[in-house]
Amino acid sequence: RSIDTSGSVSMPIPAHFSAEEISQLRRLMRFSSCAYGSKAMSAMRLQGARDARLSNEEALMRRMKIEAEDILHWNREPNEVYAPVHYLVADPNLKKLVLVFRGTLSPSDALTDLRCASAENEHFGTGWVHEGMAHSAARVADVLLPIVKDAIERFPNWPLVLTGHSLGAGVASLLALRWQAQEFRDLTCVCFGAPCT
Repeated sequence: RSIDTSGSVSMPIPAHFSAEEISQLRRLMRFSSCAYGSKAMSAMRLQGARDARLSNEEALMRRMKIEAEDILHWNREPNEVYAPVHYLVADPNLKKLVLVFRGTLSPSDALTDLRCASAENEHFGTGWVHEGMAHSAARVADVLLPIVKDAIERFPNWPLVLTGHSLGAGVASLLALRWQAQEFRDLTCVCFGAPCT
């Protein structure tokens, strides 16, 4: 399996997915790739973002064909363990609020990955979770909650979608579990390359 520069995946598409669902999944995958920033997108030669001189926001806007006002929040590069890079977009194409988490790119992300002991955690129901990803989800949950609630007030008919790739997918999935239990009954989580969390 591979991803080409347009964001398409070369693999068989299950028959039970509609063309609209496939289109939405491709768009969400592109959002996930944008979380890596302009330099990484340029290095991967992703369509619409091949200029490493662009800011991360400019590369996102160019690749996804959105405007600056559609970017509601961006936590750029905190360079701290358990502080994943993420952004929130009001996507006019999907008519959804899309909260995106970046996968491993920085040394602090790698340290989060390496905190891989299984931990029991009351925020995510019963069972065991990846300790580093659980700490990351818990850390961003309280910070993001008022930002997401404000976005939902501004776009009341737009559903919330959490997404990410790799480490970002793990954080998104754990945050979705936490928020579904506590705050938002109607949210979707779409993960790409999700690790066992």
